[in-house]
Amino acid sequence: MNTAVIKSSKLARLSGALVLATAAMLVLPGCVGIVHVLKADMDPVAGKVYRFKLYDMLGYYDEAGYEKSDTGLTLYKKGQLGFKVYGGESTPEQTAPYRWTVPGTDGAWEGVNIFNNGPIGKVGAFVNEGVPLLKAGDLVDVYVPTTLIPKERKFLTVIRLVCMAEDKACAKREKGSHRKAYGWVVQPKGQFDERLLNVTPHMDLTGHWLPGKEPKRPGLPAGATGDAPQARGWGGGLSPAYCWRSTPPS
Repeated sequence: MNTAVIKSSKLARLSGALVLATAAMLVLPGCVGIVHVLKADMDPVAGKVYRFKLYDMLGYYDEAGYEKSDTGLTLYKKGQLGFKVYGGESTPEQTAPYRWTVPGTDGAWEGVNIFNNGPIGKVGAFVNEGVPLLKAGDLVDVYVPTTLIPKERKFLTVIRLVCMAEDKACAKREKGSHRKAYGWVVQPKGQFDERLLNVTPHMDLTGHWLPGKEPKRPGLPAGATGDAPQARGWGGGLSPAYCWRSTPPS
């Protein structure tokens, strides 16, 4: 095998993942930002769906661990460095009304790291229309678009709640033969239809839920401490073709 090709491939993957990791760091309030980043190739990272876990940090969750209504406002106030680097500074109208959360892959080396085509550590993501109220510890599927422009909501996006934090049986089932229940590619490049992305306003400019737009938490599936049924329809407008398990049924 051509050694030059191997090195080039690894550098491309590393380059793309570093850009994504840096972009996420820049828009995560409270993180130390980098003024400028490598002009690297995003192609190895973009266009895929990753399995992530949600983390309780940076003021996006309440004391019980549930998603707060002012996440977009917090992002607007503290994430402007990232906006400036990726597409320009945002206005309150471009950011405050939209749900935002913190997925991550800490400790999950398989499938999602800078050496094998994935983001690393904790990132930030918008939340697609129809995704229920989120909680720290939930397992979610996150899509990485081909273009990063946060002020236009073109950024990492939670497209589906897979397992609620309390549902250990679901996490065990989804883990399957993987090292962990998160930290790997759910859908390879080109298998997710970007037309399904629909990040819509849920809050007003002061950080309060709009009438009828407060997301609800699903009831814990029956038998969640045993063989919990798979959660379906927790991704809003996602087509049935998308809502298959990490391992499609044979």
